[in-house]
Amino acid sequence: MTFNLQRFAASAEPVKGKKIFYLIRRYSKRTQEAAKTVAFQTEGSRTMSKDADSVATKDGTIRVPGAGEVEISLTSLVTEGDGVHDDLEEAMESGELMEIWEVNVSEKGTDDNADKYKARYHQGYLTSLELSPAPKILRSFRRPTQSMEWASKAT
Repeated sequence: MTFNLQRFAASAEPVKGKKIFYLIRRYSKRTQEAAKTVAFQTEGSRTMSKDADSVATKDGTIRVPGAGEVEISLTSLVTEGDGVHDDLEEAMESGELMEIWEVNVSEKGTDDNADKYKARYHQGYLTSLELSPAPKILRSFRRPTQSMEWASKAT
């Protein structure tokens, strides 16, 4: 079997990380405020997983898939006076449901959303929030970083 790998080189271009960013909002504030951009995002990833159980039958073993889960990890620099970090800490402490959008600005929306960008929407809970001093990037530029993770059921 042969593969024509050149078909990707001619027409496809990889999605650059700087074209994907995340918007967040507490679910309880969905009618009061718009989603907020997490400023100065440095890393972001989405992992989908699904457990499966094996069941022995007389005809042989079958695998029964479980419910899907999505984990979103995000790292950003913290800005002073932004308010997003404080909002995230409050949501983490209270166990509040969050909304998160993964937006790909390299792809335009379609139909009724033609004036928007392609996005994935998730609801879930913050499972980890870390604030740590930033490494020395430049001698005169130091900002703390924050890392966060969401866990949700696939929607």
